[in-house]
Amino acid sequence: MKQLKKDIKNGLSKEKAFENYEKRANADTKKASRYLAYIPDSQLLKKYSIPNYALIFIFGLLTAGIIIQSLSVLFTSSNLYILLPVFIIELSLYVAILYLLIKGNAVAYLLVAFLTIRTLGKPIGNYLNEPNTATITPIVIIISMIILAIFIKLKLFPYQNLFHTKKDYLGNILFSSERKSSQTLKGISEDILYEQPPKSKTPNKQKTRTKLLFVFTVIVVVVFFVFKSYSNKQQNAKYEEQDAQERQFAPNFNTQLLSLEDTDQSDFLKEYKLQGYNLRCFSNLRSREKIGKNNDYLCWAIIKNAYDNIPARQVAFFFYKKKLVHVRLELPNSSHFLLQKYLATNMFNRPRLDHVPGNTLDDSLISWKADNGIIVTEKNPDDNIIILWSSEKTLSAKEREEFKNIKG
Repeated sequence: MKQLKKDIKNGLSKEKAFENYEKRANADTKKASRYLAYIPDSQLLKKYSIPNYALIFIFGLLTAGIIIQSLSVLFTSSNLYILLPVFIIELSLYVAILYLLIKGNAVAYLLVAFLTIRTLGKPIGNYLNEPNTATITPIVIIISMIILAIFIKLKLFPYQNLFHTKKDYLGNILFSSERKSSQTLKGISEDILYEQPPKSKTPNKQKTRTKLLFVFTVIVVVVFFVFKSYSNKQQNAKYEEQDAQERQFAPNFNTQLLSLEDTDQSDFLKEYKLQGYNLRCFSNLRSREKIGKNNDYLCWAIIKNAYDNIPARQVAFFFYKKKLVHVRLELPNSSHFLLQKYLATNMFNRPRLDHVPGNTLDDSLISWKADNGIIVTEKNPDDNIIILWSSEKTLSAKEREEFKNIKG
């Protein structure tokens, strides 16, 4: 086998390398044929070079993204010695697969499909929680990559099914389009050896098995997604019920957003705990849990009402370097009228930042200047209402300069 591999490495065709190997004593032609079936034909590599290079490029970008994300987690985590071995193992796996893809290894394409399938869970969960174009796009991209990986694998390695090497009707392993059988049967003419069997109404067993495997895989995937969707809905309903029960006895939120400032984290949280808030706090925030980049700690609590007995859902406090930077108040959509009435009464004399010429706010937002920051909410929210206070320190240098020039 060493000489066979050496011949292939030196540029010999698979047919010629196999013929040389056959002449050796005790040659294991079955093993050699299986090895050669894992090497793509040069003409197929040329034919499918564009989708193949596209897959390698996309997986390379994915590998680079994982490296960058892992490094950012490592540098900000206090559990460096625990996460570092995991990062090294994960990085080694992705780099190894990328190397095998470049080398044209058949198994690498299946590994790409498998690893890509593993990433579907989170995007599907995001889509089920918030169905829109932004959340469905990652699902489409991931499924497209899975299909691309399997498509290229089947096209570059036509003498393999997804998992098994194909055989001719004489039971010999196939590895090349030029050499139809991987063994030479002595005493039988080449015409008879390569002659195709008479067509039968009975479908080819291997094709039938492949189709059944494909159908079974599709059914399993569909059932998994349906179950996952149902499970998520049941879990969300359970959480909503628990929150509703807790909300009956939860405190009200009456802190005036206009007067908030970048208070010390420990003093701020201590005050709210004394008021009876059941705070859930955690660090190492994921990107979707942050408001902007500069958040390293988050606490949230369920509340019953806000201000003039306006029904509310929860309040969240965001901190950065032990200082308060954001307060996020969430109310049900049914509170929209009462909230607008409250804002009209309490904010009528505050400067509207969305009216300032050249402002960068979205047209769907309303914003006011507070004493030490800004307050933002939506004009016509489709779902739950969000009111956000952000510290002046979260603004850019240019925005802070403009902020100071606004009277009020």
